[in-house]
Amino acid sequence: MMPVWQALSQAREAVGLEERQLLHAGPPLADPTAPPATILNAAVIACIYEGWAETETAAEELIRSGAVRLSPALDMRVATPLAAVVSPSMPLQVVADAGDPSRRAFSPLGSGAGPQLRFGARDPEIIERLRWRERNLAGILSRALSDSIPLLPVAVQGIEDGDDLHGRTTAATHALLDVLGSRIGAQPGFAEVQSHIQQWPLFFLSLWMAASHCILQAAEGVVGSSLVTSLAGNGGSFGVRLAGNPHEWVVCDAESPTGPMLERAPRGRPSGAIGDSALVDALGFGGQCVAHSPEIMAVLGPYLPRGISELPEQLLSAVHPAFGEVGIRVGLDAARVVATGESPVITLAIIDATGQGGLMGRGCYRPPVSLFAAAIERMKERRGLA
Repeated sequence: MMPVWQALSQAREAVGLEERQLLHAGPPLADPTAPPATILNAAVIACIYEGWAETETAAEELIRSGAVRLSPALDMRVATPLAAVVSPSMPLQVVADAGDPSRRAFSPLGSGAGPQLRFGARDPEIIERLRWRERNLAGILSRALSDSIPLLPVAVQGIEDGDDLHGRTTAATHALLDVLGSRIGAQPGFAEVQSHIQQWPLFFLSLWMAASHCILQAAEGVVGSSLVTSLAGNGGSFGVRLAGNPHEWVVCDAESPTGPMLERAPRGRPSGAIGDSALVDALGFGGQCVAHSPEIMAVLGPYLPRGISELPEQLLSAVHPAFGEVGIRVGLDAARVVATGESPVITLAIIDATGQGGLMGRGCYRPPVSLFAAAIERMKERRGLA
């Protein structure tokens, strides 16, 4: 399976996103008219950005009345980070399987450093950033996609140079920037794009989220398979879907990630685990290969379980051929989680649950083993084997 960055397309065209519909991370919300504060804030910003409301109060009324609908992004093959929502006008990165272009996944185009939708705070500056992304950044980057960009070589370069492809994508981002420069480096506007990407070393993460989702789709529908194909949180609940039961979420309460706070972290209460980026960890990167990233180990080491370097052998199915030289294993298996009693490690940003402070720090989250056991039992029930 060879994921390639195929195109950029507005969400209404790429996935048929309807007007007054927004996509959020994780499993379905318990009550879409009363989302967690972080998702509510992102949705309010998106409503104003789309022109559905002129004020925050009017936007919030649309959401709380159900006039604007919130739906899980992964149900439409979109992977969105942290509290970020996707609205119809937003540009999505289209990632496809080079061997089967009908297998596709999507993710929002990165918006750069500074105030961001994904951190879940209301900041009017975000709206202008979103408009610049739609009107400028997407158009310039589209010129580089007349031919698809293979993503595995970029990811391999990242791993070899110290990335875990979740908490750190610095090397992969630079490798991608080299590819973009070779294609459109002499064209007007590229210098601005280059500066944007250089200031945002996690630019590659959003693409790799879509690539991970695309790769995991290949296992969907395999009867009785306990491979994890979806892993994500919405701040209130955290959910999993298995290859043998790929369309049904099994959920638990989302606990907060633990890790070091920023030096000037805002006061607040950390949100429960949130975001679709856990797909990266489900594939076998992020927390599962954190031992390959000295920088992440230095930051999160005290918060990681003992024997972190042994977890891939215990929980993941096989070595990926593209990453064979560095021994990266892929394919989180829920049956292995239950058999070993060891849950996977997911590296996640920590954001303020109140929606006031935004980014607080970086950490790790281990969903309970009972979640994976429940998903296996539910899959068996579906097959009439329980």
